Amino acid sequence: MSEVWQICRKDFGGGSLAGDHIKLNLRLQHRNVQRALKLTRLGNLDKGQREVLDQVMRPHRAGIQSHSTIMGAIRCEYVGYPKIAQGRFLLLSVWTYDERNEPISRENLGELWICRHQYFDGYRVAIRSALETALQHPRTAVDGFCPDCPVDFSVKFSPKRTTVHAWHDFGPEGTPLDPAWRVHFIGGLNHHRDLTIGHAEGSVRGMYESSK
Repeated sequence: MSEVWQICRKDFGGGSLAGDHIKLNLRLQHRNVQRALKLTRLGNLDKGQREVLDQVMRPHRAGIQSHSTIMGAIRCEYVGYPKIAQGRFLLLSVWTYDERNEPISRENLGELWICRHQYFDGYRVAIRSALETALQHPRTAVDGFCPDCPVDFSVKFSPKRTTVHAWHDFGPEGTPLDPAWRVHFIGGLNHHRDLTIGHAEGSVRGMYESSK
C-alpha cells in the first residue's frame, strides 16, 4: 500500500474487524490528488513527474475479511481505479465478495460504506434498497446513486460472487475547503454534517466510462 493512498478499515461494532460493522474509509491525500490534476493538465511531463502521476493513478488494492461465521469467512477484495476526466479526479471503487466456506448471503456480507451517506444497514438509503433488490434478482445489476454527494453505484449479487461498484467524483483543482472535496469525508477539518452536493443520476459513472 503506497504512502499516497491509505485504505483502512474501522470497526464501529466494538469487536474484531470481522464483525458486523466494518467501514472501509478511503483516505486520499488532497495534495497528491491536486498534484495529479495539475500534472495531467500540464502534460509533456519529465520522467520524475510521470512517476509521481503514475503512483497516484495506478490501481490500489486491499484485502478485507468481511464477516466471520461458524463456517468461516467470506473474502472481500477492494480495488480503486483512479481516473482524471474533464479536469476532475474520479475514482471507481470495486468491492468483490467471493464465496469461501459458505454461499454469500445478506448475513455474511457484513457492513459496507461506499460514501459517508450510503451504507448497507442505513435507514432509507439507496444502496440498502439496491442490495435488497439485488438479493431478490441474482446476477442482475441494480444501479443507483447518492442524492447527497456525487457517487453512482451498482450492486450485483450471486451466492458465489457479489460485487459493488461505486463511481466517485472528487472534483477539480482547488483547496481542501472546496465543497467538492469536503462532501466526501467525515472527521477533522473536512467534516460538515449538513454539506451535500447533488448530481444527475449516472452522470459520474458516465463521465468515468466515457473517458479513455
